[in-house]
Amino acid sequence: MRINKKIGFVLLVFCFVSCKTENYKADWLMGSWQRTNGKPHEHTYENWRKVSSKMYKGIGYTLVKNDTVFKENLSLLKQNKKWILKVEGVHEKPVLFPLEEMTEGSFTAVNEANEFPKEINYKAKGKNRLEAVIFANEDSIVFNFERIE
Repeated sequence: MRINKKIGFVLLVFCFVSCKTENYKADWLMGSWQRTNGKPHEHTYENWRKVSSKMYKGIGYTLVKNDTVFKENLSLLKQNKKWILKVEGVHEKPVLFPLEEMTEGSFTAVNEANEFPKEINYKAKGKNRLEAVIFANEDSIVFNFERIE
């Protein structure tokens, strides 16, 4: 009888995690964001929108004066029942970061094969602040954003 309870508990936990992953929403990410902790002469932005229940699209870019010095296209999408952060425009080919952890206001995406970053964390800090941290080994960069729209 104890084995059946343990199996039932494991199945219940698995179902809870699977269902949560299946219905994940990142609406907290939507909007226009401006980096607040960058270099004084640089202005970094991210803009996110919801395309469908299975896809969010974003663009990240940095301006120096009126010149775009960095640009990346971002997608948070569900493929084969798994969520993936896709980054395009930085490398020759898109880089995929499968989401390993998701909560109502955050996610962690990891690709150990990528040189830098290997891990990307996004976290809502209330309704009007957002933190993104990129990691590889001992190196990390923190991006603090405030909502501008």
